[in-house]
Amino acid sequence: MHSQQTTILYIEDDEASRVLVQRVLTYAGYKVLIASRALDGIDLAKQYKPDLILTDINLPDLSGREITVRLRADPRLANVPIVALTAQSHDMERDKTFVAGVTGYITKPVDVATLTDKIEEYLGGQRDKIDIAAMQAAQKAYNQELVER
Repeated sequence: MHSQQTTILYIEDDEASRVLVQRVLTYAGYKVLIASRALDGIDLAKQYKPDLILTDINLPDLSGREITVRLRADPRLANVPIVALTAQSHDMERDKTFVAGVTGYITKPVDVATLTDKIEEYLGGQRDKIDIAAMQAAQKAYNQELVER
């Protein structure tokens, strides 16, 4: 069990996912903060400075990529692991998310058997690896996405 000090913020608009992940992480001994909207999640992150942030990519107000960019701009949150937890498994979507600054990427449906281990790895400093060529293509696509918005 973890000390209650290990806090995870989960930003997710889908209630079923929120309940499932909160249950698994609470059972594993983490303190879990929940936000159903991106802006609420950003406020909670700044207020509580969690040890790790899990975010969906498709949210009604901002994308998980936009959340990541905003959080990374805050010096107090610049090094907090941010992990995308998303149904988007397409490589380009994944790579654009890394360009935005996430630490890791977990696809839905969530594998409850391995979720806690993955969280532990990210808390321990692990970062997902990404191919340089893919990263350059993703940077271009991400810049295009920003221009279109």
